[in-house]
Amino acid sequence: MLTSPFSKLLEPGLSLSAGEPISVLLFNPGGPTSPSLYIFAPFILFLLITLITKDQRSNGLLALVALVLSITLSSYFVSSNNSSAQRVWTGSLLVLAQFVLLLSIFSIAEKLLPQLRRINLGYKHFISAFTAITTISSALLITGWGVTVGANSLVRTDNEQVIPAFISDLATTNEKPKTLVVRKNQDQVKYFISRGSDLIIGDPDVSTQTPEIVHKSVVDLFNGIGASSSQVLGSYGIQYIFMKDPADPALVRTIDGIGGFTRSSSTKDGVIWKVNNAKARIVFKNSSGKFSTINSTDKSANGYVSSDGFVIVAEKYDPSWKLLLNGRNVPLEKNEFGQPVFKIDQPGEILVTHDGTARRGWISIQLIVILSVVILALPSGRKRKEVPLEELL
Repeated sequence: MLTSPFSKLLEPGLSLSAGEPISVLLFNPGGPTSPSLYIFAPFILFLLITLITKDQRSNGLLALVALVLSITLSSYFVSSNNSSAQRVWTGSLLVLAQFVLLLSIFSIAEKLLPQLRRINLGYKHFISAFTAITTISSALLITGWGVTVGANSLVRTDNEQVIPAFISDLATTNEKPKTLVVRKNQDQVKYFISRGSDLIIGDPDVSTQTPEIVHKSVVDLFNGIGASSSQVLGSYGIQYIFMKDPADPALVRTIDGIGGFTRSSSTKDGVIWKVNNAKARIVFKNSSGKFSTINSTDKSANGYVSSDGFVIVAEKYDPSWKLLLNGRNVPLEKNEFGQPVFKIDQPGEILVTHDGTARRGWISIQLIVILSVVILALPSGRKRKEVPLEELL
């Protein structure tokens, strides 16, 4: 909160990109699921009418401030969780401006209609007719777009599965392998790290920033210069790379030509590579350099180590990682890949856990703040003896 306050304002999952400033000026937030600019929204016309109407000018100024702020913010780029730099999403501010303008235009129309019936044909009739035609045309175009092109949006009801079934089954084993899912969309190559299921907001690899060494290895892999990419990805427990169809032929050839990856299959669902010498989620490395898997679950891992060595956790370094060796706490260290490492000095039973006390504390504080706001927002009551007799009667 103190070291990186701006990061707390970012979205918990994949960020949405906004449109160009000219798009925001027309009250169109832009982005992958927004209508085209040729569908003219009448809100810019509502704004002009509200500004020239004396009794609604204050609302018009409020909407104008929100619009100017939206245009200003849309000119900035931010980079958040596992995403490239994208324009700041200003849809919330535009909704506020549209809501204010709708209330104002309804109020103006309510007062103007009786006047139009009493006065002769003039400019007020033409302006009102033009506004009505523009509003109706925009509503019809938006409706037609929504049932045709707009229906092919990011949010669908068919719940398309991305991860192949056999990779999902592998994630239920004690090794807990991860999969690097790659998908090319237009001119962008996007990826996320799956733990056996499709992308879910709140996953550890989505809600937090990807380690820089992993991100660099993925970028080098796509560029064809990642000679050590398989070593880095394998050390983080990434055992498979899955490129969903339609797979880019050039990118497929690039991965095939880099050492450290073996193509497992190529089906109608996509192409799968196996990362050579990939490690399990938690492994033990003895003094002779031999690795052995420590059985792990979603919450912890436990097993027996027969000699001294190191226990390596294939996760991002976090001080909350804990290891107990024969009931004794082992100090946490960091290796060259930025992973949690525990030095074992004797054989015995080990238990690896992640202490979420800090996270639970922040959640408790949020709940307390929300509850306090709700209580303070409720109307205060008065005791019966404090109520005047006239009110009781």
